[in-house]
Amino acid sequence: EQYAAQQPLPGGTRDEPLPAPATQIEIAWPIASVGEGGKKITWVPDAQREELSLIAADALAGDLERFTSDPIERVGKAMATSGWFVGKPVISRAAGGKVSIGGQWRVPAALVRKGESSQLICWNAMPMPVKAAAGEEKFPVIVGPALSTPRTAMGTVDYDTAWAGEDIAASLELLALLLRQPWASQVAGVDAQQFSADRTLTILTTMGTRVVWGGRVSRPALGEVSSDQKLAHIQRLFAEKQRIDAGYPLIYVNNNKLQIDISATAQALAQVQAQAVQEGLPASRLPKPAEQTKVALSNQPQ
Repeated sequence: EQYAAQQPLPGGTRDEPLPAPATQIEIAWPIASVGEGGKKITWVPDAQREELSLIAADALAGDLERFTSDPIERVGKAMATSGWFVGKPVISRAAGGKVSIGGQWRVPAALVRKGESSQLICWNAMPMPVKAAAGEEKFPVIVGPALSTPRTAMGTVDYDTAWAGEDIAASLELLALLLRQPWASQVAGVDAQQFSADRTLTILTTMGTRVVWGGRVSRPALGEVSSDQKLAHIQRLFAEKQRIDAGYPLIYVNNNKLQIDISATAQALAQVQAQAVQEGLPASRLPKPAEQTKVALSNQPQ
């Protein structure tokens, strides 16, 4: 097997040797693609593969629960609480005395940021045992959820409990739609900070701009256009401008007509003005900010 590096997940490793020979553990890693010669390529990085193998080997050797007689049961329990599987993993004995581990793997979806912390979650909102340092994030982000990471009574991350709050579910639902589009590479994540107050989600772009989406994909807010119409607005912008934000700092796609926030544009304009003054441009030729806060884009279909 080889490791597909398109989704690096930073994580910890251990220096201790395996308590049981590596050949005793056989894990059916999730496959991202098949390379030359039929080699299976997984998206799980080396560090996480080693960590999970060590957990399984510890359980097989009995280090986790010395009074549990069945090694298969020990390995199954360790894998079920590892944060890597959906439901119960499948543990069985294989040829040559090996223990085979398989099942339905959790698929990383987004990094949830609340305050200074970041937590990777899968598509059913369950936390995953991977931490990313600032600047190492390779997944879309969900910013500002109302509630914090689910935790056990001991204060550790609870990998068996989905992140509570409709804002997380709504954000994942929106990401699932956006990441299927031809312009998905321009999507950096979703800002959910306003969802609890007014059910508004905002798309964060890789250009540092914002596209106000509004309510849930499956349940738009009262007075909004449908999710299909919102998507059509973005498709039009991308077709015409090759950018989902049309080059504006803040744009709204949840109304009948596309709208831009002039107050956000004015901030960018102020930077242009400051630069123009430094370059000695006469005041009469400086660009002027608009007086309105939100205006409809021109040349829109009626």
